[in-house]
Amino acid sequence: TQLFCPIQNTPLTNYPQSLNVVDDVLKAKNIHCKNKSKGCEWRGQLKELFLHVNQTCQKQIICCPQNGCNHSFQRESLYEHLKSCLFRDEICEFCKLTFQFINLDSHQQNECPKKLLPCPQNCGMLIERENIANHIKNDCENTVVDCEFKDFGCNEKLTKKERDENLLVNTIIYYKNHISEITNDFTL
Repeated sequence: TQLFCPIQNTPLTNYPQSLNVVDDVLKAKNIHCKNKSKGCEWRGQLKELFLHVNQTCQKQIICCPQNGCNHSFQRESLYEHLKSCLFRDEICEFCKLTFQFINLDSHQQNECPKKLLPCPQNCGMLIERENIANHIKNDCENTVVDCEFKDFGCNEKLTKKERDENLLVNTIIYYKNHISEITNDFTL
């Protein structure tokens, strides 16, 4: 920038060396932190003040570093604030991905693929959200299916549990009724 004579207020073309000396004297002067009134006891050279205030002064007002949080506080309160900040990072206990705390509950309730949910057909099983369709199709005892003998004209609809129980019971009854016929065939 253009410098002007402090007496004549005319532009200076040759900057005097004394300006560097004044600058050096000011930078070497011991001063207090600008946050002295807030309790900071730091004292040092002007050239160190910028680093102190912007990185280490515990009384300096700073903004929360979390994306989305607008809280301001003294640097000494940062740790306590981060423990309760709604925008802090938290790991989902189910899928192990990281979310802001403010969004974690919604993620777990509505979309987390690894969250365990009760079977929607009330079979009593807990299934990861991403596996519910597969569970209903392949494993759930309460899934309604056609009778095993549909190809032979039976149009009954049963749950898998009822189908398996009926098949077992009817097989036992069939063999009980026909056991004597089977054993007689072997004794002949």
